[in-house]
Amino acid sequence: MKKNFFMKTFNLTSKLLILSCISLFFSLSISFIWHHWGTIIKNFFPNNTEFYLLKIAEIFNNFLGAIIFLSLLLIIIEVVKRIIHDSLINYFKSIIQTLRLRRFLRQSESIKYTDEGKKSVSLNPVIENFNRSAQKSIVNVSNKKIIVFLHIPNTGQAQKILIDLESQIVREISSYNLDYYFSQPNRIKNQLWIVGTKRR
Repeated sequence: MKKNFFMKTFNLTSKLLILSCISLFFSLSISFIWHHWGTIIKNFFPNNTEFYLLKIAEIFNNFLGAIIFLSLLLIIIEVVKRIIHDSLINYFKSIIQTLRLRRFLRQSESIKYTDEGKKSVSLNPVIENFNRSAQKSIVNVSNKKIIVFLHIPNTGQAQKILIDLESQIVREISSYNLDYYFSQPNRIKNQLWIVGTKRR
């Protein structure tokens, strides 16, 4: 099986939107600092401080513009494809169900308390490996079928967690889509696929 456009670009689009928020924060912070403390900065720092601050703000603004443009381009392409070939509602369903599945798959680290009552999180490399793979999961909803993609972790112990969860994953996805029946997970190399077909 192959990933479609939504499945290929969802993670990229998400990261670009996060980056745009970070860039916007830095850009607004620089503008805020200069607007409120510009006079003080000029008095305590060399004359070219204003030049450097404005340059930094310009870089962040250009970076922000490029990221937003690319994010919107990917989103618009997907929206147009959905309108022409499927349904725009399914686009939003795909996003919501992808986020829900990732939250369902995420394994929690064990929390311990020291003698002083302080909270200590025990980092488990197996769980970390599984969670990294879980964050690549995608659910693509369309009128004809639903395709669920899961990335298989690269360690045996993390793979065991996924194998133990397989039946629960199918039940979880089925609970989102009562009008579909789902196949058993099918492994292809380092990928796990579940296909849902609409009931007649």
